[in-house]
Amino acid sequence: QRRGDVVLLPRRIERITDYPGSEVDAAISPDGRLVAFLADRDSLFDAFVSPIGSGRFENLTKGRLPQLLNEDVKNIGFTGDGASASIRVADIASPASVSLVPVTGGSPRPFLGTAVMAVWSPDGAKVAYHETTPGDPIYVSDSAGRSPRRIHIAEPGIHNHHLAWSPDGRFLYFTSGLPPNE
Repeated sequence: QRRGDVVLLPRRIERITDYPGSEVDAAISPDGRLVAFLADRDSLFDAFVSPIGSGRFENLTKGRLPQLLNEDVKNIGFTGDGASASIRVADIASPASVSLVPVTGGSPRPFLGTAVMAVWSPDGAKVAYHETTPGDPIYVSDSAGRSPRRIHIAEPGIHNHHLAWSPDGRFLYFTSGLPPNE
């Protein structure tokens, strides 16, 4: 179908899991072949990845990261090349950080030591992330997390979450404001 200058492609809705409990924060790999999500199927939230439509699931974290879920931010995604899942890691004794886990499984590898979430540009060349320091500063760096450049900081008390690149990679979108409980 065509609507003006926009071509509408057919869409298909497909159930990915039928786990008891909750599955949250689904993300699709850049090539559209994999889905990653958090699920509390095994009592704690773990990070899972699956080839779409396969019915096969790889538990990437296997209970090693007990505090994966934070309802205020996006907790899982993919690197620009889709080879690893990016996972927000936190515990009571340390601030949030982002680690990478190969989609084939393996140990989490620290990536951004002070970031809450990370999103790669559509071409995979840049990564944007925000920190938990006052004003939730937002940074853009190269795809390996080097040479960060702060592009935005809010007034203390204001939060900047849910970063997303425009399809052409020219813009970075995010939510900004006070959390509902404040």
